[in-house]
Amino acid sequence: MVTRSSTMKGFIVVASFLGAILCVAVFLTQRVHGQVTKANSGIKTAHKVGHNCTSNTWDNEGGCASCVDLAVSVPVSAQITAYHCLTNAGYPNDYPHYQMHEVRCGEDVSWSIFEPPSVNGNTVTTRYHNRSSDRDRDVELTVDYQP
Repeated sequence: MVTRSSTMKGFIVVASFLGAILCVAVFLTQRVHGQVTKANSGIKTAHKVGHNCTSNTWDNEGGCASCVDLAVSVPVSAQITAYHCLTNAGYPNDYPHYQMHEVRCGEDVSWSIFEPPSVNGNTVTTRYHNRSSDRDRDVELTVDYQP
């Protein structure tokens, strides 16, 4: 026999269980103090130059390299903790397009190089120089920061 009191106890158990689930969901979606957030420039392509190129100077500036500028903005109050230069360039073979891997910013990798990133206010910028005669290169800048 189901009594009013046993129905009420069942309701309380179910309500307590749903309340616990809600508390866990709220906890998991809140940002933990010190948690790192990432922002990125999006992927851009520096096209092949089509001839022998030994200068990092941009072709628009009298050189021969194919260059792209990358910029990432973070919130004004954010503390930048790291930046990452990503590309599909590799030696002796490039990775497939859009399969990025991290390279050290400022290191020459397979006829290409990222300038060391610079920070101006809440924006991080770099320029990628592609000197490859026969390979387009995908590149991206990612910034880690604490809000």
